[in-house]
Amino acid sequence: FDRKAGGAPCAEAACQMRMPWVSFFGSLGYSPNAKVKDEDDHKIRSILAKTDAEGDAVKMTLQGRCDYNEYVFALIRADIIVYDVDGTEHDITYAGDDAGNAWTIDHSVSSVQDNFTIAVGVKF
Repeated sequence: FDRKAGGAPCAEAACQMRMPWVSFFGSLGYSPNAKVKDEDDHKIRSILAKTDAEGDAVKMTLQGRCDYNEYVFALIRADIIVYDVDGTEHDITYAGDDAGNAWTIDHSVSSVQDNFTIAVGVKF
């Protein structure tokens, strides 16, 4: 689900229903192999922290569209991604008296990302 981190293969089911003036779309996907990369530079403490984590992710899309005539339409859409991953954080101090000290800690990342759209459009 995270393109910068290489993405994750997922199984996804989708359905669509169309009538002359309204349509609905929905999809639900699951990945048991979601990957997340995180990098934080704590400048005040001079610590660089990098995490590679893997776990589960679910994504969902719901959309409804209403065509007022052959040109004008309105739609509402929701896209949601939820992931819960675990991995190892690698930290290193890069300045000061502790420069060069390194350590690792367990790192868990949980996130819900959502995007909601309401639109009115014109077809050409």
